[in-house]
Amino acid sequence: MEAKFKVGEEKENAISQARANLHELNVTNNDLQRQIKETEFSLCTLLGTTYRHIQRSSIEQQVFPDYTKVGLPIRLLSRRPDVVQAEMNLASAYYTTNQARAAFYPSLTLSGSLGWTNALGQMVSNPGNWILSAVASLTQPIFNKGKLVSNLRVSKDEEQIALLTFKQTILEAGEEVNNNLYAADVAKSNLENRISQCNELNNAVQMSETLYKNGEATYLDLLTARQSLLNAQLSLVSDRFTYCQSIINLYNALGGGAE
Repeated sequence: MEAKFKVGEEKENAISQARANLHELNVTNNDLQRQIKETEFSLCTLLGTTYRHIQRSSIEQQVFPDYTKVGLPIRLLSRRPDVVQAEMNLASAYYTTNQARAAFYPSLTLSGSLGWTNALGQMVSNPGNWILSAVASLTQPIFNKGKLVSNLRVSKDEEQIALLTFKQTILEAGEEVNNNLYAADVAKSNLENRISQCNELNNAVQMSETLYKNGEATYLDLLTARQSLLNAQLSLVSDRFTYCQSIINLYNALGGGAE
């Protein structure tokens, strides 16, 4: 292009525009290199090591399962800490209810072939005498039955609260996963459209180069086509990152991902 300018086949404004575009590319490249360096420093700090260059594949090589088509079973929510906590609270409430219900009955047991046995599973040879000697402890639960009924009601209320809390936690977790699934689907669609846009703009650049060589287009026309392609390619990188981030957010919503 410089040669064409010297022989008068190209205008000076096209040369200036080309040089300006080059400087802009250098600035963009410097910013990207700085971001790469900062990311490597952060990763090394996270790993507890001194700074080193981190080998990595290209973002185009990253492949993720397409969860949006097959869906995700609700059981995967059991990996989430909030769901685990709600589940444990629910289990604890059911245990308390059963414990309160069991307290209605005295500690003697009819065990078939062994007859009467105590709480330790030991056979009681004379249950009559045992009952007389333990009458105080046996009558206490009888006279205290009102309190035991009250305890059972409290336990049932706690059980219901735990059940509703578990249900609400599952619903909120499911909503978060659904939102992230939809976000991943949108990001994937945007990425596919951006790839198609880059392909079309690449064809436009090739045609502009042909027209320029044949003298049917100016260098500014070619620069404009190349600039449009560059902008789309930069957006493509951003869209790839957004898609990767959406998958990471989905894994996080699932409590750390799943096999």
